[in-house]
Amino acid sequence: MKEKNNEQIFFDMFEEVATESIAEARNVYTYEEIDGCYQEAKEIADKVRNHLREIL
Repeated sequence: MKEKNNEQIFFDMFEEVATESIAEARNVYTYEEIDGCYQEAKEIADKVRNHLREIL
């Protein structure tokens, strides 16, 4: 159970950092723009998570 918690924490942090990086690169300011960056970051994190599960 602890491993799942650590994995979830990692991917939550990954989503936050990815969202900030995407938003900064695109110079976004509005909530809608930031939400779009979050959705994109979430998709990236999901792809990474699925890829790791495939190789492990």
